[in-house]
Amino acid sequence: MSAFEETRQTAQELHHFLSATFEWRKRTKAEVTQELTALVLRWSETHPGWQALTESPSVATTEIRSGIRHGRLDVAIDRLASPKLVIEIDSSNKQWSLEKLVAEAMTGAHAIWLRWGFPELRLPVPEPVVLLFFDATKRTWLSRQRSL
Repeated sequence: MSAFEETRQTAQELHHFLSATFEWRKRTKAEVTQELTALVLRWSETHPGWQALTESPSVATTEIRSGIRHGRLDVAIDRLASPKLVIEIDSSNKQWSLEKLVAEAMTGAHAIWLRWGFPELRLPVPEPVVLLFFDATKRTWLSRQRSL
């Protein structure tokens, strides 16, 4: 099985967990992102040998006016028997999040973009990254991947 297929299977498992545990109710974007992050951490705890960290350093860098900006990942999970799993959680189309995930995937990590909000996804998602999308208008989770 390819790394991409393994990542898709992992995303499906996360999809099932979030579908069973996430309750949509009126709250701010920050609150939703915070809750989703907490649920991803809780999901990781159900797997023996997985160690999750938030705001973990990324291999991705970008130039900014004052120098080099080093990326940080929303969630990085070290897994004993599998490659590292990295997850970015966003309510909008953040190019920087996608760039971090692609950079991590190029080093062998499995990368999931947990995107939630409204369905107008405008950024193409390259194959090393699996998109897990929560449609806030329908309050349903969709697991899909779009390639360039």
